[in-house]
Formats: sequence, structure tokens, C-alpha cells
Amino acid sequence: GIFNLKSPCRREFFGNTGGTPGYATFAAGSPDAKLIVVAAINGVGSEALRAFGRLVDRLLCPKP
Repeated sequence: GIFNLKSPCRREFFGNTGGTPGYATFAAGSPDAKLIVVAAINGVGSEALRAFGRLVDRLLCPKP
């Protein structure tokens, strides 16, 4: 399914997250399709997941 996702900078996206054992995924696009982010990581320990979250946040909220 597709969900309405809010970024840390309050931009709206539509996408989904998920994964299987050992993997995490994230895919989202802005309503105007000007920004699309797709990311995946393997080896999902707690520190890796935190780093993955920080990366996704930076991709969703790029600095001008």
C-alpha cells in the first residue's frame, strides 16, 4: 500500500517502508513528483537503522 508520509521538514510524501529479515527499505515521492527517494540497507542492526533514518531524513529534506 501507499501511505501519506510526513518528512521532518514537514513536506508531504506518498510512499511505503518495509523490509525482510536483514533488510530495510524506504520509497517515497512528493505529490508533484519533483522529489523521489528510494533507499535500501542490509545488515540492520540498531545503529545501522538509526543511520539509515538519518540518511532518509537528509534525502527528504535537502538543504537549498
